[in-house]
Amino acid sequence: MNGAPGIDSGSAPQPVDASVEVRVSSDKMTASVFLFAPQNGGKGITAKDIHYALSLKKVLFGIDEKAVERLAASPDYVGETIVANGQAPKHGVSSEISYKFRLTKEKRPLIREDGTADLKDLGIIENVSKGQLLCEKNESVPGIDGMNVLGTVIRARPGKDVPMPVGKNTVLSEDKLQLFSAADGQAELINRRVSVLEVFVVEGDVSLATGDIKFVGSVQVLGSVLAGFKIEAGGNVTINGSVENADITAKGSIFIGGGMNGMSKGELHAGENITSKYLQNCRAYAGGDVCADVILSSEIFSGGNVRLEGTKATIIAGRCLARTSVTAKSIGSKNSPIMTVIEVGNDPALLARDKELPKEIAALQKEQATLSRLIALFNDYEKAGRLDEEKAESLSNANYTFGVNQERLSGLLEEQEETKQKISEFGYGKISATDCIYPGVKLVIGHIVKNITAPTPHSMAQRVDDVIYLGSAT
Repeated sequence: MNGAPGIDSGSAPQPVDASVEVRVSSDKMTASVFLFAPQNGGKGITAKDIHYALSLKKVLFGIDEKAVERLAASPDYVGETIVANGQAPKHGVSSEISYKFRLTKEKRPLIREDGTADLKDLGIIENVSKGQLLCEKNESVPGIDGMNVLGTVIRARPGKDVPMPVGKNTVLSEDKLQLFSAADGQAELINRRVSVLEVFVVEGDVSLATGDIKFVGSVQVLGSVLAGFKIEAGGNVTINGSVENADITAKGSIFIGGGMNGMSKGELHAGENITSKYLQNCRAYAGGDVCADVILSSEIFSGGNVRLEGTKATIIAGRCLARTSVTAKSIGSKNSPIMTVIEVGNDPALLARDKELPKEIAALQKEQATLSRLIALFNDYEKAGRLDEEKAESLSNANYTFGVNQERLSGLLEEQEETKQKISEFGYGKISATDCIYPGVKLVIGHIVKNITAPTPHSMAQRVDDVIYLGSAT
């Protein structure tokens, strides 16, 4: 067979370089690469190839250069490699208000230490004092924008600054992050504002529905105060209705629109004035004046004047003591000689103190006598060399207490002398009845007493020296 040996006419396979495919996540927050291996001796992948592929997909932000270098040095032709990450936004933090008082007042009885419930203390009032912290807030934090791998800004939600709920009788701190009470009263959140109410309003009666009322400000009762309940107020007490056997205490004045029948147990205590339609079977103590239309079978103590005003303006039975004057239309009863004591020229507070001082002095003197015996006993132990550390400490405490008590005793004795001197300096005042003073009435001006034995019309009683004279009240 002639001819040259056979030659393979087919060409050799062409080399295929490694290639890169870039995939961007749907939220555009990551970019991943997939590598395809070179074939037939083609070129391997390089970092430049990866960057070029990323640029074609417009991946501009968050490229992990170290990941790209590692992938170029040691290609992974099987899996997916994330080489770019976006920056998520950091949303701002809004300021928040932290309240330092109860926003809701649930009516729950106070549980005593012995486990029993006080049904008259329902906790409906939360008193706050001037200067007390009511609420505070944290400062808002602004947001930080993010960016996806394509370089698009992702806006952060800004932190909102919640305004402080400044209301009536409140004051902000200098940094405006704290809110304080500017008055004594009750803190309430009303229409998203914190206010301190200086008047606590009871919409109806003071009863089992409300329990006792204790408030640092003034109290207004739109209804009545039922038997057995108490009101204590740092300001005034105004009661539109009536008062039964109840105890009302006010540092200011007390006003009772419907009058009071205390059933021989109810009491009123006012630092200033007491005004009531009538006062019956009760005790009333006022630092200032007492004013009513009728006072019946009651004990009235006034640091100022007792004034009977109205259509009746009468005092029947009981005792009225006023520092300055008692004025009425009639005093006593025209039907029967009921004992009625009218006393002026003496300070009821001083008289009460004069009555209490001997008790306090006697109690302190008794305690001093006990301490003296104890100190003498310990001194005997010391002389006998039997005063141990415990007894020595007891002796020291006894000596200290004795010294403190002695100073207090001296003060009480001095107060007693001053009180008696002040009482002796008063002794003058006026008692007036424009209609009549009836038999059975005892008039007392200072220490001078005059009993009325016959109807005395249009009379005014005054003291001249040591005699009470009755003149015309007109």
